[in-house]
Amino acid sequence: TASTPWYIIPSIYFSKPPHIPLTYLHAMVLELNSFFTRSNKDDDKAKRQKSILVKWTGKRKAFLGFILVLSGTVALNVFATSKIFGSYYNNSSNDPESRARKPDYPKGRVFNGDESDLYAVDGLKAKVRGLSSDRSEGQQIQPLVEFPSPLDGFKDVWEVRGDEHDTPVFWHIPKSGGSSFKDIFGRCHRLTMAAEAGILEGHDKDTELQAMYMTDNPWHKFVNVDTSKAEGLKRAKEMGLVPSGLADLIVVSHVYDAETLFDSSHKGRLFAVFRHPVDQAISLFYYLQYATWERSYNERFSSMTIQEYARSDLFHDNYLTRVLSNQFNGKVTNDHLEVAKRVVREKVLVGLLSEKEISLNRFEYYFGWKYNTSVEKPRSQEKFREEFLHTGTNVNQKHKSYKPQPGSGPYELMAERNAYDMKLYTFIETIFWEQEKLFTDISDDYRHPSQPELELQVQQYFKFPFPLDGYKDTKDRSEGLIITPVFWHIPGHSFRDIYGRCHRLTVASEAGVRMGHDKDTELETFYLGDNHWHKFVNVDTFNLAGLGRAKEMGLVPSGMAEVIMVGNIFDANILFDSSHKGQIFTVFQHPVDREISKFASLQHNTMTVQEYVQSPYAQNNWLTRFLSNDFINELTVTHQRVARRILREKVLVGLLSEKEETMDRFERFFGWNYRIYPEEQEECREQFLHKLFNNGGLGPGDQDYETIALSNMHDIDLYNYIYGLFMEQGKYLAKVSRNENRFEGATCCMCEDPPTC
Repeated sequence: TASTPWYIIPSIYFSKPPHIPLTYLHAMVLELNSFFTRSNKDDDKAKRQKSILVKWTGKRKAFLGFILVLSGTVALNVFATSKIFGSYYNNSSNDPESRARKPDYPKGRVFNGDESDLYAVDGLKAKVRGLSSDRSEGQQIQPLVEFPSPLDGFKDVWEVRGDEHDTPVFWHIPKSGGSSFKDIFGRCHRLTMAAEAGILEGHDKDTELQAMYMTDNPWHKFVNVDTSKAEGLKRAKEMGLVPSGLADLIVVSHVYDAETLFDSSHKGRLFAVFRHPVDQAISLFYYLQYATWERSYNERFSSMTIQEYARSDLFHDNYLTRVLSNQFNGKVTNDHLEVAKRVVREKVLVGLLSEKEISLNRFEYYFGWKYNTSVEKPRSQEKFREEFLHTGTNVNQKHKSYKPQPGSGPYELMAERNAYDMKLYTFIETIFWEQEKLFTDISDDYRHPSQPELELQVQQYFKFPFPLDGYKDTKDRSEGLIITPVFWHIPGHSFRDIYGRCHRLTVASEAGVRMGHDKDTELETFYLGDNHWHKFVNVDTFNLAGLGRAKEMGLVPSGMAEVIMVGNIFDANILFDSSHKGQIFTVFQHPVDREISKFASLQHNTMTVQEYVQSPYAQNNWLTRFLSNDFINELTVTHQRVARRILREKVLVGLLSEKEETMDRFERFFGWNYRIYPEEQEECREQFLHKLFNNGGLGPGDQDYETIALSNMHDIDLYNYIYGLFMEQGKYLAKVSRNENRFEGATCCMCEDPPTC
């Protein structure tokens, strides 16, 4: 410390003004001593002045002069420091205009990733986090106060980020905007949270960790733990919450208890939003007058006035200081305040409710949170972000007949009872602006991902329930691969008959193992019974065992099947490899029409539609459940998004309502043309296409129709998406189709004499 000029020491150690430790007074003595003893060969005038001064005063007057100079120096530094940090010495900060005023502190160099930059303030060797500014000497000074319990589980806020194992930890301070910020983290950024909501709906009895959606919250997942209480944190620790990586964000109420979640390999990064203590106390009082569900609720609140609350034993004094110093009982002292200051300075990324836009920008930038545009359009996410920021969540909307203002009796009483928090909050404001040096490069569009980031988001966030890498993407135009058409048969229509009977394609389907062909040891094609229109390959591609047998027999590499028909696209993925890919195509029917068709097909059916919907025969929202592989749990937005991704990337979409256009597309895309007897084949095609679907005359508005629709809302939403995708794919397919129509290059082997087929 002796190497640091004494006149800037109070400016560096501003955490304890106006008190200056004896160590630094000793440094001043050394500096003054060096002033009286140093020689300056180039300044004869200074030498003469020093000689005259010593001779004239004598020992007593020299000592008296030293005391006067020392006293003046201390007073000058206290005055200068108070000018730099504004209202730091004002314990109450009652002036609303002075709150959150950005201090005119010395600016530091721009943080560019070099940790050494964090210690430079206008060339001064500032002491940050108790470490010596001279990093090369490896010196370390002892902190002025010790934490009551270890906080090693949390990384220092100034420590450069980059470890993927660091978990953001949000300290939720009551009535300080925390609920709004949590909604932004979940609703807008779709972060999976560990919070008090994780044990709702019976999940407190779970024995294994899982992330799931809650019934009333389809926007983001919760991990099945409660991190708001000590016992919940203990359970989360035992279940391995942090190492599991399930939680993108952990929300806590107690800093020291939450630290126990972490170890040397997994660290937390603490951040919080702070509010002026008196404003927070006023808001909490009005909230607790009606919040009967809160643990801290007391019936006495409902009949109290704000004046009575300020004087009562129910008043929560110095909440911030108590939590940060781990002092929940007894009186708060200056020692607790100093502990709280050190925790804030070293461990907390500070946000202010009075600067919520800046605070949120910093949180997003610090933790790398960007909009997941595969979930929702950025415009919608930005809209919700703005709504939560400016409207808020869990805001007191009633019982606000009187809000004390600075200078009033209740306000000043609450300020007095929160004296340590008032001092701490002023310090927090200073740290907030000091931390600005971490955020010099935030751009206005930081939250919006680039195109490569967007593509990665889609792949990571909405993972396929099973691999689908055996299928070619619908827009993949790469060549050199052998592509086999794979028709995903969704029951309810007769499209599959057109490919065999009309186009005379050799088909692999469930019919291939009839007539004892399930015992064959080698692949072959054959006509089935009186079906002389097209051939079948002797495999069954509609069940997993049959697909395994087809794989072993080399169905795809053989090239025997011109089209493979499957009931499960996930299971059929095993047929393909890096050299042989499948191309999925199918025809979709409106979900209500599909269920009506199934209801009508039930033999000896005596049920009403209402009874059918509630029966095991109905498969409500079947398409969404199949594509997301979840036939048990409550469907959410994520199930819908998984289904959409599969359809968008892997499926050539057809619509039963647009069957002519659908069939034209399939024929052009796969290059199918007539080759047997075009005139007869065209007649066959028209016959199957114009078979009308009979829905019993039901339509929108009919009670039975609406009953089925109500039970299939997810599939209806998905069908609307499919309709839009059908229109979109039409523009693409027009550019990549192999022929203009089914007559292009057509041949007629039956027209020859004798026929060649």
